[in-house]
Amino acid sequence: VIWDKQSTSGFTGVYTTSALSLADANERINDGVDVDNMQYFGFQCIMILSFIAGSCISGLLNPRPTPWRIAPMYAPTFFIGAIFMTGAAILVSVEQDGYNHFYFLVAAANGVQNGISSMYSANLIRTTHLTGTSTDIGLFLGQRLRGNKKNTWKLRILTGLAISFWTGGLISFYAVRVFTKH
Repeated sequence: VIWDKQSTSGFTGVYTTSALSLADANERINDGVDVDNMQYFGFQCIMILSFIAGSCISGLLNPRPTPWRIAPMYAPTFFIGAIFMTGAAILVSVEQDGYNHFYFLVAAANGVQNGISSMYSANLIRTTHLTGTSTDIGLFLGQRLRGNKKNTWKLRILTGLAISFWTGGLISFYAVRVFTKH
């Protein structure tokens, strides 16, 4: 395994590591990996493009979304994301070269998911990172504590989203222990 620590949904770090790898192109990754930074830069660029391609699929299938309304093409779009995740699961079990190309499919699936949630929520909610979500939870909680109830509905949705992500992380820890050999 070459890439054992790779973000597939929070792309702030992916952009950062790609830029740092390009800036330090003559060095090699020292984290127990014998890969030069240009190879790592290329991998990170493909990750970014995979995520963008996934969200592009959401836009192609749903070119004129209406905020807060589930469109008929949402289900097929999510199905495409599921196909990407299934393909990633298959690749992870058969890939032998160590480059872990399954990451690209996972990034594309996250792009699909984030694209759909952004269209549905008029870009108020993103589902693949929690920086903005956590910020908004704090802001809306503070406003609520001071008597401003205007964003209480957003606070509920964002809190549910954060809890869902945390629960997914907790479940995945145990799932990895159970299914590591598979």
